[in-house]
Parts: sequence; structure tokens; C-alpha cells
Amino acid sequence: MKITEDEIIKGQDLDKFLRQSMQFEYCTFKNCDFTQKNPSGITFLECTFVDCDLSGVELVDTGFKEVKFKSCKLMGLRFDQCSKFLLAMNFEDCKLDFSSFYQLNLQGAQVINCSCLQCDFVEAKFSEGSFKNTDLSEATFDRTHLEKVDFSDCQNLLLDPEKNFISGAIIDRDQLPGLLAKYNLIIR
Repeated sequence: MKITEDEIIKGQDLDKFLRQSMQFEYCTFKNCDFTQKNPSGITFLECTFVDCDLSGVELVDTGFKEVKFKSCKLMGLRFDQCSKFLLAMNFEDCKLDFSSFYQLNLQGAQVINCSCLQCDFVEAKFSEGSFKNTDLSEATFDRTHLEKVDFSDCQNLLLDPEKNFISGAIIDRDQLPGLLAKYNLIIR
């Protein structure tokens, strides 16, 4: 297995690198379009993805170990199919709509300024993480560990405190209706 280390990989070079390597360490991917690629089985260790599009790709046994995504399109991804070994990801200014994080342990993950329309967070562990300024429209939380998560300035938070673990979470006052929605209250 070839390992590629400390490279900056730009869009036009992606095919060449994917043919040669099955593991990337400390690499930065810029403006790369993975939509016609299959990164299944590839490991990314302490890599950064900037302005990349991975929407709809298969992630079967893909390793994301201490990976950062910035300004990326990551729509419709099954992160729950990734390798769970040392899985750690952070997202900033990303579009994660329709993606699944089902049963993943992403404790401490930062999801900042992102769109998470209809994301599946069922039974995931995000304790001590953050969803600051993130749109959570129609996101599903059920038996999700959200202890000490920072939901500051997030939008469209809808979760049942009786079905999730939210002790110590930081929630803005204007998000309280999303915690009480099941009671059909009129809040003024």
C-alpha cells in the first residue's frame, strides 16, 4: 500500500493520487471533486479538505482520522459506513444535507456554520461538541448523546429532551420551542 504524505492535492491532480495511494497522511485537498470517485477503503489521517465536493460518494470503510472539512459539499453521505477506528471529523461552512451519522461516536466534533438539512443523528455521540450557527432543519435526533454540546446561534433545532441526552447543553432561548414541540404549546 502506498502512503502519500504532506501533499497539497488540487482538483486536477486527484485522479493521479487516487490511483497511486490508499492512505493519505497530513495532506490538504483543495477544489477536488470526488463525486465520480470511490474513496471506499482509503484512509485519510489528519487531512484537510477545502472547497471539495464528496456528495453522494460511497464511504464504505473509508477512514477519516482527525479530518477537517472546510467549505465542502458533503450531501447525502453515509458517514455511518466509514471505518469507526479512530474516527474524528470536524466541519466548518459545509453543506451536510441528507447525510447520516447514525450510531457514530464523534464526541467533541465541531459542526460550525453548516447546513444539516434532514441529517440523521440517531444514536450518535456528539457530547462536548458544537453545532454553532448550524441549520438543523428536519434533522433527526433520537437517543443521541448531546451532553455539553454548544447549540449557540443554531437554527431550527427540534429535539425531544426525553429521548436524547442533553445535560449541560448550551441552547439559545429562541431555540426553546424546538425542545417543547411535542407538547403543542403556544409560546409567546
